Formats: sequence, structure tokens, C-alpha cells
Amino acid sequence: MSLRLRPLGGQPVIVRPRSADQFALDDAFVGRYHLPPPELAGEQLDVIWDLGANIGLTMAHFARLYPQAVVIGLELDADNAELCGRNTAAWGDRCEIVHAAVWTEDGEVEYQRTRGEELSF
Repeated sequence: MSLRLRPLGGQPVIVRPRSADQFALDDAFVGRYHLPPPELAGEQLDVIWDLGANIGLTMAHFARLYPQAVVIGLELDADNAELCGRNTAAWGDRCEIVHAAVWTEDGEVEYQRTRGEELSF
């Protein structure tokens, strides 16, 4: 399903019906948990890392709020990473998606995909 969101300047994003994407929408645009603390909000940000980019909503929001910044998102799940790329295409010159995991040590990370829990595999 395609939605146009005011916080993204009306740019469309895609969310999957009957998935946890609805929670990503709520976290990004109601909770706004991804934003820097108020004391840093006015800082000049050149590079922003989104570790666990999911479907790209927070990356898109960062790109919209910080037009001078490059936004790099890491996402473990291939389906989420693909959708992240689609949802950040409007800012493609400044958004880069890396299909990878973040962990405390080098190696391979195993995970289990459960439908409806796409936000936290």
C-alpha cells in the first residue's frame, strides 16, 4: 500500500498490509524515537547512520530533515532492505542502504523471519 506522508513532504512510501510496518510508521512519525536529542537537533549533520533501517521510514525522515546529510542505513533482512531502497528512492543521491547486520563482533548473524514481526526479526 502506498501512502503519502506530510513529514516526508508528501513523498509516497510503501508499507505492507498485515505486517509490522504499521508499527514502523507509528515509531517514526508519532513516537519520533529516531530523532537526535533536542540539544543536537540544530547541529550540522553530515553523515547519519541508521542501524536497523527496516523499511526506510526513518532514513527518509532523516533525509528530509537534514538535506545536507548523507544517510546510510544498515538492514539485515533482504525484503526490508529492498523496500527500504524503494522508500528512500526520492533521496537516492544521499541515501545508501547496506544489506548487513550490526553486531558486537565479526561473523555471521542468524535470524528467524516471522510474519507480522518485520520490525524486529
